[in-house]
Amino acid sequence: QSTGSSGINAEYGVRSNPDIVKKIESPDLTPALAPDLTPAPAAVPAPTSAANQAKVDLLARVQSATKMVTDYCQQCLEAAGWDFEKAMSIFRDMHAKGQIPAHVFIK
Repeated sequence: QSTGSSGINAEYGVRSNPDIVKKIESPDLTPALAPDLTPAPAAVPAPTSAANQAKVDLLARVQSATKMVTDYCQQCLEAAGWDFEKAMSIFRDMHAKGQIPAHVFIK
């Protein structure tokens, strides 16, 4: 796309002003106007690997005891505040009342 000496684009027949084109192509952005792109700090620190391992171990214990799929074991533990005995109590109570669907048990 070349323009002749008259500033008319030969291909499209459009008149352009080099000063305006220059301003559009290279805007003057000052740091004061640029948005703050600094990521916000995490609201909750990531659990340590020891804490993660403890949860994995609890999930395995509950799954072994209940024979439920992992998602339901996790829900049970979360409801019990990740306390194994409370999770088992919740499980026994719900199971006795028939409140746990059959499809959540490992076959």
